[in-house]
Amino acid sequence: MGRDKAQLSLGRITLLDRTVRELRTISEEVLVVGRATCMTDVRSLTDEMPGSGPAGGLITGLRAARLPLCLTVACDHPFLDAEVLLSLAHLIPGFDAVVPRKGADPQPLHAVYRRDTLPAAEDYFSRGGRSLRGLLDGLHVRWVSEAEMTRIDPSGRSLINVNTPEEWERAATRTEGTVPWEKAR
Repeated sequence: MGRDKAQLSLGRITLLDRTVRELRTISEEVLVVGRATCMTDVRSLTDEMPGSGPAGGLITGLRAARLPLCLTVACDHPFLDAEVLLSLAHLIPGFDAVVPRKGADPQPLHAVYRRDTLPAAEDYFSRGGRSLRGLLDGLHVRWVSEAEMTRIDPSGRSLINVNTPEEWERAATRTEGTVPWEKAR
């Protein structure tokens, strides 16, 4: 993207702020791993394993979590929908994690993990594992197919993320007339 995606603005609110506010509608606890924030209603955690990617961030979050279920999201989902995440959380009984698929690709940063998967995550990490996909291979995962996600999220917007300026522009175009967008300066 060439800049900090968390600081891209949706209206007058950054993607990070929007993510936190959306999560606050369904959870009493919101943790932000890896970046400082001035929000007073959220705990900011320094990534305990900087440079280790999302797997290290997940471990940091699981260690700090007080609640038994952890919704794990990236801040680059401009259409994050708390109700979709809640629907995913309802699928967890009997599983370690609930992970949607977009086509054949798992979306481990738009998923639900049990806090008690921490020992498995730490073991995976201690053996040199760094990919969330690799971690998922060792967990009992409830995969949510794209067809099932369409029933949960008919608009398909919740899994959209932005990694390039072009994706950002496409996302902004999808919202014309419904959401005021501002480009980051």
